[in-house]
Amino acid sequence: MAESFIKIPTDVMEALYSANLTKNQLRILLYIIRKTIGWRKKWDSVSVTQAAKELGARKQSLLAAVSELEARGIVAVERVCGHPSKMAVSPVSEWQGVTKSVPVTETAPVTKTAPPPVRKTAPLPVTETAPQPVTKTAPTIDNTDTITDNIQIGFASFGDELTPEEEAKLEAEGWF
Repeated sequence: MAESFIKIPTDVMEALYSANLTKNQLRILLYIIRKTIGWRKKWDSVSVTQAAKELGARKQSLLAAVSELEARGIVAVERVCGHPSKMAVSPVSEWQGVTKSVPVTETAPVTKTAPPPVRKTAPLPVTETAPQPVTKTAPTIDNTDTITDNIQIGFASFGDELTPEEEAKLEAEGWF
């Protein structure tokens, strides 16, 4: 496990669960979280071009994702000449379209419902049959297979012992 990690506030993580983000929105948001919260900063200069290289995404797709995140209040963006230059993760209370999670200390009311009725069915009739005779057969050994046949079809394995005759035959056939 790596020695470095990012300490992400619980409310941000819980909001991410229910934020319903697209792939690129989530990727750029995690990138922004890494650049800001990961370095204990409120704002940071985030290069969308650099993010596109690191994330293996198209710059235009990430720019659209940043604009969508900004419109939903998830990130705050400072722009220079119309392009994002500094970004920050907005407080979760400002995020729009995110279902608020219920804190762990609260419990939702429990609604009890009646169990489904049990269907009773008539028992199936039992018919008795006479026991069938069992015929015993002695096992047979098929000696028609040779060790070469077993090797060719994959039944022989390492550790199988060969007779000197079998070994000579295999050697003549090019197995050794």
